Amino acid sequence: MKSHPVLGHSATRPLGHNRPFLRHLCVSALLLIGAYCPREGAAQGTPAGANRAPVPVECGQRTPTANELAAPQPPANNLCLTGIRYIRVNVHFVQDWMGRQNFGPVDLSTTLGMDDNGYRWAQALLWAANWPGGWSANPQMTLPVGNTTPTNPKRIQLVLTGVYFDKCSNLAEYDAQGTYDFFSNGGSSYLFDKFGKNKSNTVNIFVMNSKDPNYVLTGGIASGLGPTPAQGCWVKILAPWKANYTAATTQGTVHGAWAYADILNHELGHVFGLAHTFVEPWNPNAPDADGLADTPNNPKCWDNNQCAPYFTPPRPASNNVMDYSAYSSALTPMQITRIHNIIGANQQALVEACGACGPTHAIYGLRVGAAAVTGAYSVASGSLVMNGSASVNESSFDLTIYPVGGLGCTTPVGPVFLQSYYQSFDSYTLSGVTYGAGDINLSSLYPFQTGKVYRIRLRTYNGCSTDLAVQTVHTYTSAVIPQCSISRPAPAPASPTPALGGLTLEAHPNPASRAATLTYYLPTEGPTTLVLLNAQGQAVRRLLTDAHQQPGKHEASLQVQDLPNGLYRVVVTSGGKRAATQLLIRQ
Repeated sequence: MKSHPVLGHSATRPLGHNRPFLRHLCVSALLLIGAYCPREGAAQGTPAGANRAPVPVECGQRTPTANELAAPQPPANNLCLTGIRYIRVNVHFVQDWMGRQNFGPVDLSTTLGMDDNGYRWAQALLWAANWPGGWSANPQMTLPVGNTTPTNPKRIQLVLTGVYFDKCSNLAEYDAQGTYDFFSNGGSSYLFDKFGKNKSNTVNIFVMNSKDPNYVLTGGIASGLGPTPAQGCWVKILAPWKANYTAATTQGTVHGAWAYADILNHELGHVFGLAHTFVEPWNPNAPDADGLADTPNNPKCWDNNQCAPYFTPPRPASNNVMDYSAYSSALTPMQITRIHNIIGANQQALVEACGACGPTHAIYGLRVGAAAVTGAYSVASGSLVMNGSASVNESSFDLTIYPVGGLGCTTPVGPVFLQSYYQSFDSYTLSGVTYGAGDINLSSLYPFQTGKVYRIRLRTYNGCSTDLAVQTVHTYTSAVIPQCSISRPAPAPASPTPALGGLTLEAHPNPASRAATLTYYLPTEGPTTLVLLNAQGQAVRRLLTDAHQQPGKHEASLQVQDLPNGLYRVVVTSGGKRAATQLLIRQ
């Protein structure tokens, strides 16, 4: 295809079944053309867990010197490079103004072989980008032939921090010719400006659709080479929903999220400061394409067969992430050094943590059947189902459901359900039955009633972090719904109602640095023991030992300022019953 006069290079390449593939780079960090949405709907996102405050990064980083930018090995005094950098990423699905033409918050029609939704697709995309052929592996370079280029670890992982569904008609599509139309998409930052979330510390990925009725194009575009978060860090990828829909309706092959991981990683390479390594048109005497000595120039070959006409004897196609090829998964030491120096100098705010353990994030959606629930829930319409499959990096999670006095209220005014699941959301066991795909039938766990307001809380845990996501739903049939005043919260009930299932326990704040308040409900009076255990199961704090207590709500203060960072477990036992919750201590 022709090179766009503003955006730079474009190319066609096959993706499965010999279908052309388009990838595109915008080297302008901020390019706004003045596009607008003539019929724009509100963005539907994830109120649960969205717009979090950034977690402090516990590692050092200084501005690189000029010689470090071209160093063959990462500088030894760059502390973050001794571990993995975990980069915050939001995924947006850009729909038409009626919420169609892309993945949504609920499953697509199973009759089309498209049993998937945006939450699951977003997590699958990041899993594929992080693991096989992605950021966690680095194969040997194929060029130059016989090279011994070191295969340094990339030390990057992506962390999903939000899933959003943005309604905007004309921006949801590329034009039918497959070119990048500025008005509908292209290099414009309009989508990022309008719908981007946590823009100061998160890369926003926009999953687009295509007008092309036959699906012949897919690809991506990035906001620029090494922009700061203030300039905007975003990526757009083209047409996964269209590929799934077309394949499903014609009984073809459905392109899963794995098929788009290399597109995403290529465009993220641009965001992290990397340029293309190919030369177009091919000139063996051209200067180095990207300015790095260990990335040899090459013609833009999709595979080894396409490279054959250029060289005698034949030479293989490049497998570098920044090339357009079927094998793009390798990065050189200088490329890895440049990525980390650009992040350290310009994009440190994108890093949520660094080390060996990725942070967890709690993200979930609610639905009844195939209809998304975002505030109002009719008990008569069917079971309320939670899908938390977009939650990431959890080894266990807690689920809490309880009624409150109105919208904006936080104090329980009735039975509280609290249960811990010692497994990830994608596969868990409840009452001897194993479930998958992150669905939990909340109506089977809690007796929802008409004319109530409920808070539904998901807390995820792993070995180094915890996260909390809360949504509120009401079951009122009238337009008048009670509300709590912001300045005068609703008082707690005079006589706390015993919790469903008996004993419950909570810890706030979580994470804690100096002290935490432990709140627990006793269904009956009797001797009570309250203890804090470390990761080895050893008691490091014993607040109560067989202390006789009355039924109802109790609180205890736990001092933790002298304890080392890590994940601990608080356990309360009373009346032959036991409840536990995890507490992250971060000084």
